[in-house]
Amino acid sequence: MKLKIGLSIVVVWLGLTGAAVELCSENIELLATLPVAAQGYEVTAWGTWAFVAAGPEGVLAVDLYWPGRPVRRGVQSDIGTAVDVLVRSLDEIYVLCRNVPPTGDPGLFIYRWNGVAGRFEQRSFAALPSGQQAETLDLQHPKLNVTTRSLQGTSGLLIPVDVADPDHPDVGAGLNLRHPPLDSMKDNLLAYAAGGDKGFFVERLPGFPVPNWSNPDPRVDTPGSTNRVERSGGLCYVTDGLGGLRVMSTADPHNPAEIGFYQLPGAFVAQAKDLVLDFPTAYIAYGYRGLQVIDVTTATAMDRLAWVEPEALEYFVRAVALLPDEDLIVFLSQDGMLGVVQYPRRPPTPTPAPDVNNDGYVDYQDLFLIHANWKESYPTPTP
Repeated sequence: MKLKIGLSIVVVWLGLTGAAVELCSENIELLATLPVAAQGYEVTAWGTWAFVAAGPEGVLAVDLYWPGRPVRRGVQSDIGTAVDVLVRSLDEIYVLCRNVPPTGDPGLFIYRWNGVAGRFEQRSFAALPSGQQAETLDLQHPKLNVTTRSLQGTSGLLIPVDVADPDHPDVGAGLNLRHPPLDSMKDNLLAYAAGGDKGFFVERLPGFPVPNWSNPDPRVDTPGSTNRVERSGGLCYVTDGLGGLRVMSTADPHNPAEIGFYQLPGAFVAQAKDLVLDFPTAYIAYGYRGLQVIDVTTATAMDRLAWVEPEALEYFVRAVALLPDEDLIVFLSQDGMLGVVQYPRRPPTPTPAPDVNNDGYVDYQDLFLIHANWKESYPTPTP
């Protein structure tokens, strides 16, 4: 009760002290926001499209052809609760779902996106083990690794799915993980996992040489609750909720160690959730502290490069995706608000004279202004 009252006071105070606008660093630009669903779980991007796992609403597509004017184009519903989505190409879109009808078990859908018709076309479906709650996908083509945890929350599985032929996915035997994971990624014969309140842990997979393994539970107990893990250069980068971004060395995999962290101030507000790592830059969905761009070149001295923060706690940023060729970042809030950001910020592309409002586009708004100016400059003749 104290927490709820405290947050309410903060929201009211912020609402009274300023308008609800986004606070951005000077080198980043918030191009647009668009409510796309009632709930948001995950977002990914490819080409000029963003794809959103929208929970009970299924998976939906957003057209980013004009990044400043995103448009929701299509949805695939009645597939259960969509919790994660990955794209290898517009012909291979992987959607992970819980509660797939009619059984209520988890499952993996593979779609093709028809942008002209604005619809998803199902290629195949793979049922996943019952009694498990689907969490995340990790694509290492031709393998797709699915992270699940038991409904009792006592253990988890890393399930390999062969997607060399997307029309005929082959689900392999699940590999047991000793802690229930929220996310994991496989690297050779080891799995690196974010285990929520269990912190970060390393799991041996079948075939790993056992004689040198001295620690029965190689794990780092973090101050928060781990959510996502990415790996680069022998280091694991882990979002840790209230604990921010933590960096783990796995040079000695049976004795992982934390070597650095980055944590924004703001109790109960700055919660690191999703992560995209494009070394040396990390893009983090940071809860009510919005989107954060972090320089992770040196794990012991990470620095914030850019940010977009909602001033009055308007939305909780839960997921993030990257279009590096376009310098675009897409973020998603837990209540289905999609945001499109440009980083680094670019000056508007010069356009011809018909760009009356000088916004970088020639569109219906310019047509309206031209028409209004014409009427003003050339009044209708009278007798």
